[in-house]
Formats: sequence, structure tokens, C-alpha cells
Amino acid sequence: MKREGSGQTGREWRLPTEEEREQVARGGGRFPWGVLMDASLGKCRDTRDEDPQPEPVGTFPTAASLCGMGDAAGNVWDWTDSFFDERCSLRVLRGGSWFLVSARLRCGFRSTNDPRNRYTLVGFRGARGLP
Repeated sequence: MKREGSGQTGREWRLPTEEEREQVARGGGRFPWGVLMDASLGKCRDTRDEDPQPEPVGTFPTAASLCGMGDAAGNVWDWTDSFFDERCSLRVLRGGSWFLVSARLRCGFRSTNDPRNRYTLVGFRGARGLP
């Protein structure tokens, strides 16, 4: 089944599952970049002295995971295609956001949200199959 946007690239795009997102984001440790917590490597409330806010994609190139996933921690939570509850009303969010403290940017940290809600803390990234 083709989804919206597939016509431009000729490939099927979708939300990643929670497991896919964590596998690509994990950097061999608790954080996408490794084992040490460092607020300068991902966008969070501890990153700058000014009020926290979202920033353009690519502002933190050092936040890339060992698999090459950019902006793997902070900035905005990523929607996943995984449900949190048995009623399938809440989806899992991964990656943390600009509003959290740096310790929350670890790969295992997760949250949930109702997909009908919209916040500046939450975004998405597309996943696609291999050619």
C-alpha cells in the first residue's frame, strides 16, 4: 500500500516502529552518541542559556547516532507506529524533546501521546524499506 508522499520518491514511507527507531538511534550506549551525557550533543532545555524552543533540523550534527540517524536525541519527540496500550489509543513517542533536561535524552526514555493531539514538542520522521 502506498502512502502519501510516496509518489514523489517512488518509495513507500511510514512511521518507524518503536523498536526500529531505538535500534537506529542507539549509539552503543545510553545516548545516541555513546555513554556520556552531554547537553551540547542534543537539543534540550540544558543546551543553551536562553528559553528552550525547537530548532531547525541539523542544528546539532553531533547528535547523530552511530547508524547515522541525525537529530537522534532532543529537539522534538518522534511519533512511532507502535501502540502503548491495548486499546490502541496512545502511540509511543521516542527521542526526547527540547523541553526536557539532558538526562532524559537517553535512548531508553519513552513517552506516549494521543495521535489526535498536536504539540511543538512532538514531530515525526519517515522510515522506508531498503531498495
